[in-house]
Amino acid sequence: MIIQTVMSTRSFSQLPGHLPLVMPTSRRPILFKRRTSGAASTTPEAGVSLPFPHGRQWVAVSQIIRFEGEGNYTHCHFREGPPLLVALSLKVFAERMPAGAFVRVHRKHLLNLACVASISYRTPLITLTNGEQIPVARRRVSELRRAWRGNE
Repeated sequence: MIIQTVMSTRSFSQLPGHLPLVMPTSRRPILFKRRTSGAASTTPEAGVSLPFPHGRQWVAVSQIIRFEGEGNYTHCHFREGPPLLVALSLKVFAERMPAGAFVRVHRKHLLNLACVASISYRTPLITLTNGEQIPVARRRVSELRRAWRGNE
């Protein structure tokens, strides 16, 4: 079962016996909550719909390592596969991600806290689980500490 959260939508058609086709009126990513497979788990897993070359695909938040901003474009880095370039700003993704799961550590980087392996506060640097090292802005070190302590 998929629960779709869209701010503003319009219905294009409704065929007998089918659900209406719903298209977003803005180019913002659509947040989804998908139930995980398994009888014991009934909590929905958060995710986001991203525009891949062969159409939009749902990606679980746990599969996203980080977002890297480049002007009005964002590179989405995943646990597996190459990064994806999306024509949305990093601010849009920061607003759309679940609270407490991601933290903005630099004007160019939005990180998944579950993918942080270690933090060096002396030389503000984060090492991710895939080995990448991301710089932390001096002004965002205190925000990172609060988020890191709250995530443990």
